[in-house]
Amino acid sequence: MLKQVTLSAIGLMAIHQSAHAESSLTAGLQDMEWLGAIMDVLLENIVIFLAALIIIFALLVMYRTLMVVLNQEKLKAFKEAGIQLDDVGASERGPSLWTRMMNMLTAAVPVEREKEVDLGHEFDGIRELDNRLPPWWVGLFYGSIIFAIVYMYYYHFSGNEWSSRGEYAEEVATAEREARLYRIQQADVVDEENVQFLADELALEQGEVIFQSNCATCHGENGEGGVGPNLTDPYWIHGGTINDVFSVIKYGVAEKGMVSWQAQIRPSAMEKVSSFIMSLQGTEPAGAKEKEGVYHDPEIISRTEIEEG
Repeated sequence: MLKQVTLSAIGLMAIHQSAHAESSLTAGLQDMEWLGAIMDVLLENIVIFLAALIIIFALLVMYRTLMVVLNQEKLKAFKEAGIQLDDVGASERGPSLWTRMMNMLTAAVPVEREKEVDLGHEFDGIRELDNRLPPWWVGLFYGSIIFAIVYMYYYHFSGNEWSSRGEYAEEVATAEREARLYRIQQADVVDEENVQFLADELALEQGEVIFQSNCATCHGENGEGGVGPNLTDPYWIHGGTINDVFSVIKYGVAEKGMVSWQAQIRPSAMEKVSSFIMSLQGTEPAGAKEKEGVYHDPEIISRTEIEEG
């Protein structure tokens, strides 16, 4: 009895540890997805962000320069007018906020202390000084190193298999699909005379969705037939061109129980489902119904081909 209890406890502990490990793995994957989303946003907008910072900084410098020039002009005007400004307490107030911020960003050595950083090299009146690199430049330098490490890991070692060529190809493919869909939606003036076989993948996928929603009940999920005839063999009751298929879908065949769909399905949608039905030729699904009707060459898709032939 004690042995059974011990084994049961061990089993429960193993299940708990497994569940905990699985939840930890799920949480880790979710964190990676969040990190990836944040990285995408940062990388897409980093140039705009840096440009905005540079513009703001330039505007502040221009504003400060303008204020300095205006103050100098004021002092000059006061001096010419014989007005003496009261500088009492100026030294006690200390440097302004702007001056302190610029000193922090540039770490510039005041002119009166240049001797402390003079290296003793002089040529043509130009002296070499051992000034520190500006902190803002050093910060950008180390920041670029950190950014490069994160960038290299995310795009080359994290396993997301991203590439600029792949992203470009994906965007082009998306644009082409959207353009095809737009053209199909706009070109809704389709009838049994001008209907065309649509061979592109998107149109056939949409036709399959329409078929599964409206036609599979009678013709089977794979077109193998049921109450209605088999749509995968080359034998047709009402003609085997896409024009004939479109016409049957549009007007129906009352004596065969085939309803008219023109009031429920748009012409462009009927063209898609007709194309999908034509694409089922030769698929030979399991449980296919026996042939019915007259043989029609599967290579002849439209009436136009018959007339030209």
